[in-house]
Amino acid sequence: MAINTEALCIVGNMALFIKELKAGMDAALHPTQGTRKQMHASEALKMYYKFSVIPALLFIIFGSVLLAGLSSLLVHMPVIGPLLAALSGLAVILVVIAAVMYFWILIPIGIIISAAIWQLFGKFLLKKFNKGYSATLTAAVYGVLPSVGLLWTIAIPILGILILFITSIWGLILGIYALANQQNTSKKNVLLVYIVAAVVIGVLEILLIHLA
Repeated sequence: MAINTEALCIVGNMALFIKELKAGMDAALHPTQGTRKQMHASEALKMYYKFSVIPALLFIIFGSVLLAGLSSLLVHMPVIGPLLAALSGLAVILVVIAAVMYFWILIPIGIIISAAIWQLFGKFLLKKFNKGYSATLTAAVYGVLPSVGLLWTIAIPILGILILFITSIWGLILGIYALANQQNTSKKNVLLVYIVAAVVIGVLEILLIHLA
């Protein structure tokens, strides 16, 4: 009975994560209407974590399959073959660690920092934004959904790189729509904030490199 209850709980959670994934991708496909929902920063991050569960699992599965395939191709090679066979179990663990680090630590940190930079330039320096940090962070979350949703395709040779390139452009455009909606401003203002922030940060990086 306990096993059945746990199984039902897992199925219920997976159904919830699939629903969040579908809702996120729907928003990405319809940016004009799909990115209007106002959320507190904590709610936006919670939405991101729920959305990212299925892509992270797919990343682990496809990454492990890719590594297993490479190991099987190289297993008969001297020196490398036995070494790969010995490390095959470790490789899967490394894929899991990579998924956890990237999906649930590095990307959220990137979202938080990017939103803070855009808020600084858009609200306080250029005076183009009309709302607080939560609105900017929500837009930043929307902007990463395409790349995160399809990141697992990196395991597909050549095609995966092409898909990630397309989703990066898609995410940039989505972010512009999302920031315009969340901050009650125009897309031209958002684009101005993007450009000014990128130029200023680029100049500061060059200066720091020369001063180092």
